[in-house]
Amino acid sequence: MSICILTLLTLMGDTPHLELMVNRSEIQAYDFVIVKSVVSNKSESAVFVEHKVAGPAIQFEIKRGDTWTPLRGMDMRKMHGSLSAGGPPLLDVGGRYAEFNVILVDGKDQFVFERPGRFELRAEVQLSGKQFETKPVTITVKARDSSMVNRIKKAGIGVGAIGSWLNRDPLLSDQLVALEDVGGNIGAGVKNKLLMQRIISGEERTGDDVIKYVRDRMDPLDAEISLAILGEHYFRKQDWPNLAKVAAEFRENSWITFSWQASLDFHALKEPLLVVPPEAAKKQ
Repeated sequence: MSICILTLLTLMGDTPHLELMVNRSEIQAYDFVIVKSVVSNKSESAVFVEHKVAGPAIQFEIKRGDTWTPLRGMDMRKMHGSLSAGGPPLLDVGGRYAEFNVILVDGKDQFVFERPGRFELRAEVQLSGKQFETKPVTITVKARDSSMVNRIKKAGIGVGAIGSWLNRDPLLSDQLVALEDVGGNIGAGVKNKLLMQRIISGEERTGDDVIKYVRDRMDPLDAEISLAILGEHYFRKQDWPNLAKVAAEFRENSWITFSWQASLDFHALKEPLLVVPPEAAKKQ
């Protein structure tokens, strides 16, 4: 291998990398798609994950003809104010950062996958001033019965809550629960949310390993969304031992794991951060 080719391969391997995963590559018309985007910092220095718009740092594009058209994910798509909750995360060398989102409608609130066909979707992010895109992911959309389509259209943009981890309470409206029989990602999403509702309420008997119970019944990315919901349940209940078990299931850092870890670290403290020596206390 020539020195030029070896150098090129080395440079390619030493740059940050963005990867896009979808919960299913084959869906039905008017379905949403759950996406997970992961930044891996393979460079030799830390990078900033920058927010160009309000909400998540990682954005999406769909190919229409020869043109890539921007899409906003459902999670936090209407946010206003500061670009991020705490500034751009600094990703250390070897670090991995993930964001989850739901693709359902475009900027005009029209369903992205309303007609059968093959669609290409990609994610993009700005890292320390440089733009990175993923390889396109192909999504195949199959036709859906018109009566089911009408029910989905009647529920409208609220359908996105079925696949979202930001809807931390798994309780869905009666209108959304009624969509369980439409199949596709929507039907599977309702089924998963109902299962999580039973688990959190104690109605579902899971045995000693609730995490394995969830993973055994869902596709991998659906299970991650459900475990995020379970983690938020433990967070609200201040059940730190079980929250620690759920947090350990996530390979990458994310905004939700940042918040979990901060609380876990705080409650793991055995001594106060500042200890005043007895002699100094007597002088006060």
